[in-house]
Amino acid sequence: MSSPQQPIASDGLVARSSGSWVRRKHHYLDRYCGITATGMKNKWPRRVYLDVMAGPGLCKIENTGEELPGSPLIALEHEFTDWIFIESDPVLADALTKRVAKVNPKARVIQDDWAALVSKGKLDFDNALVVAFVDPTGIQQVPWDALQRLLKGNRTIDVLMTIQYAMGITLNANNYIESQQEQTALDQFLGERRWRAGTPATSKTKCWRASSRRWRRYNSKVAGK
Repeated sequence: MSSPQQPIASDGLVARSSGSWVRRKHHYLDRYCGITATGMKNKWPRRVYLDVMAGPGLCKIENTGEELPGSPLIALEHEFTDWIFIESDPVLADALTKRVAKVNPKARVIQDDWAALVSKGKLDFDNALVVAFVDPTGIQQVPWDALQRLLKGNRTIDVLMTIQYAMGITLNANNYIESQQEQTALDQFLGERRWRAGTPATSKTKCWRASSRRWRRYNSKVAGK
């Protein structure tokens, strides 16, 4: 039986339960893939699309049941030379493998944790333009060490990333600020604990602003290499 988080689609495979907002997110992904995969094909013979939390490949809209292609199927519509889809959940990875095989057998689906793969250098692509889609359901899925390694391991990479600031940061701001744990989800996301300095424990907005500024600054430094 499927859970509310894993509904069954009309093809009999697991889908991802999504809100209507997914249309907007995937609209921008589709446009960006078109710009890079087609617009850069004469400059970059190898163009890699990397989806580190790819899901099952199909979204099912809550309340309506409408089915929409997920990020992997959107990317397969564009002129990349390589498609790498990573999904840690075996059920989702199996559904994605079956869907992708019908569209483009050359695409690779890897059932593994992306952070583990990147730490081993298995997501480094030489002489390639890489478009990485990082679309987590929570900030704990994107530890700073893994993102930093991904950026450093690829000389030419564009990262499209969803930051779950409302559910992931703002809602839990007070707990993150007051926590005495060695590593909270936000600490792992930012790669440190110093962001607490000067952040009032009563201000969720200031917590989000402080952490987002720090995150962008870190990324700028690493991307500059």
